[in-house]
Amino acid sequence: MVRCALGCKESLPRRDMEAHVAGPCAMRPAECPFRALGCLAPGLVQGEVASHLEEARDAHLQLAMARLLQQDQELSELRQAMTEMRAAAETT
Repeated sequence: MVRCALGCKESLPRRDMEAHVAGPCAMRPAECPFRALGCLAPGLVQGEVASHLEEARDAHLQLAMARLLQQDQELSELRQAMTEMRAAAETT
């Protein structure tokens, strides 16, 4: 039996260590599910993800809203460009 290599205080057979640190270990480095929207929570580990999500709920909502507004603006610009292209095609 050995202690977890990442320091989660679990003891397990040496042969199971690789699977433990790659999977259920609470000390495994993790990324916030909102990373794609801009949340860069530094030093996050698997065991802290749930509390991070709860604590950062408002910040995550703001990130999501900003992304939605950005995408809405991009769609408006694409619609405008398509309208202009159609108009140009009709005049030629």
